[in-house]
Amino acid sequence: MDPRAGLTGDILAKIVRSIPISGARVPKRFGLHGDPGGWVVVAGGGLGKFFCCHFVVHSEAQVAPIRKAFLSLNHPAFPLARLPFPCLYLPMKKAFFPVAICSSLFLLSQAANAKLPQLNEKPFLGYFIGIKDRKLQFGVTSDGKAMLFPLKRDGSPVSLFNPIPVSYEILETMPDGKVVSKTIKVESLATTHPATENPETPVTFTGMVTGNAAFEVTVAEERGGFSLSGKITDKGTLTNPLQFVISINFNPYKEGGGKDDEALEKFEKKIKREELSLTTTDSKREKIEFLSSVNPAKLYSQGLTKAELKTEGFGGIGFGLEAVGKSKIMFEEKVEKPFWNGFTARWSVNEDGDPAQAKLIVTAN
Repeated sequence: MDPRAGLTGDILAKIVRSIPISGARVPKRFGLHGDPGGWVVVAGGGLGKFFCCHFVVHSEAQVAPIRKAFLSLNHPAFPLARLPFPCLYLPMKKAFFPVAICSSLFLLSQAANAKLPQLNEKPFLGYFIGIKDRKLQFGVTSDGKAMLFPLKRDGSPVSLFNPIPVSYEILETMPDGKVVSKTIKVESLATTHPATENPETPVTFTGMVTGNAAFEVTVAEERGGFSLSGKITDKGTLTNPLQFVISINFNPYKEGGGKDDEALEKFEKKIKREELSLTTTDSKREKIEFLSSVNPAKLYSQGLTKAELKTEGFGGIGFGLEAVGKSKIMFEEKVEKPFWNGFTARWSVNEDGDPAQAKLIVTAN
């Protein structure tokens, strides 16, 4: 049963109703690699019994090995829809799979709602902006999602399954002191710029969040990397204090330190010399060792102007952050934990700063 022959609706309906799979024997992982963006692939374990997997591929030609693998296991497979998003393979067997199809339908709805133009060729298929340097790749998708990848010597990502998320937000401080991140309205995203790779001039796009507050984001290519900046252009109906921020979540050791004492000891030996070098807003130079347990937000509450990270968790690639103009970098973490467990760097413009003169520069070395 080929879903491209007009049976897509029937198949989706059956998946949503959680049709069980009989005798599915799917390998835990296929040896396929690619850049963010991919196809949703539908496969089945029998007549009318289909399930959904995500693979990181870019063309129907690349789907062929997947289809062949399934056919060898008596599970037909067909490409259902092309998506401009990172697609992860979900191993599934002997169960019900409403989560898989819900994930696919969500991505499809996001693609339908996307308002920013998009590139049509890899490695930035589905991206509005793509910047690729020798050691990093950064992009903003057509639905506004931003991701950063360290690159190997051959120009491919160190890991497709551990991207570095980059987000831009409007934070609202409530009367009780609680800080709330407002939800971006994807359908509000707009730009006067065409989709572009390695832009020669800064590229700007706009959008709105819940409460109708409006923002503007600017992306520019820099030597060895890129820069980000932004501001709130309208408070909408929101009356509480607002702040525009850009956050980067670094988690080089997503898989953790090991499942037993021996593995943990080996891991700690591996990272014992890894650290984050930083410069505070009062020009003090400090270091945070990856093996240390710290509360960075409390330790450096005054903020940073620079931070430099180099770790084997990103394939030996180092990242540098620099707050330009009257702006600073803060740590989001407010609890004490091992620093190797990941951290979020949050950039914002100072109260007396000019957003037009401030930006966050990200480089790789």
